[in-house]
Amino acid sequence: WDAFFNGAGEPAPVLSTSPAAPLTVWAQCRFLLNQPLRAAAKDRLIASIDLKENKGRESYACWLELRNATTKQAARAGPIELSD
Repeated sequence: WDAFFNGAGEPAPVLSTSPAAPLTVWAQCRFLLNQPLRAAAKDRLIASIDLKENKGRESYACWLELRNATTKQAARAGPIELSD
């Protein structure tokens, strides 16, 4: 998947986990949500992520929310220590 950071410059920075993309320190991670989130093929999903620096571990804690804009339902994960 690719993450586009619109509004952070031109062109917008992109973080990609594609095997064809240039190497980065980013990797694919799985986030176990607190509940299933039903989505149909035409539903619009919105993801938001909050990162908080953990200076003691030289990493970040992450909170994730995945929201179905069509059904207004949401599922969450976090805090997740990204150094684990």
